[in-house]
Amino acid sequence: MDFDEDTLFVGNIPSSFSNELLMEILNIFGEVREFRRGRSLEGADSPWAIVNYHEPASANRLYGVLLNRALGQSRVTILPARKGFERWENSGDVLKKIEDINRKYREELEREDLLDRFISSYNLLYGKAGDDRVFSFTLKKWLKEEAEIRKRCRKAEHDFEKSTERRRQEEYDYLSNYDDDRSNDLFYLDRTSWISERNKDNVK
Repeated sequence: MDFDEDTLFVGNIPSSFSNELLMEILNIFGEVREFRRGRSLEGADSPWAIVNYHEPASANRLYGVLLNRALGQSRVTILPARKGFERWENSGDVLKKIEDINRKYREELEREDLLDRFISSYNLLYGKAGDDRVFSFTLKKWLKEEAEIRKRCRKAEHDFEKSTERRRQEEYDYLSNYDDDRSNDLFYLDRTSWISERNKDNVK
């Protein structure tokens, strides 16, 4: 790779970002001339990459949009620092594209994980030489059950959030209406009684 002033070092790339996903993101800013990503001693993709664009303007766009931008749990670092670059006016649209690309790959990984888990279970039950019709029927049934489980989990999560919010509101209302002139001992006794009554109502 030729290193020049338009060669950028991009760091803190999330480990979940494959090279394919990363290239799709990099190509948003312009045509990539060269791309290289490091690898760890174990052979895993490194959190850094070197990219060089055909046009300097593309490097400026990348720098202006992704510098210190949160991707995953980290913020992207880009070196060397570029002076005189202007913020890309379409950065909002670009960030949406990046999120859409990331979501697409994330969903694909989830589907692959689901399929891998199904095939492992299927092979245990029927062996690798199972009938195609049995495989198709079992897969449809399993996916339906999996979707139902996810639906129930989402509902349980939603109900928990609503319950938590309701408790916070009750707590706020209680403290807002409480008489500040009462002693701490009376406050704790009264509060304990109030919590006990509230829990009884929730059980009902």
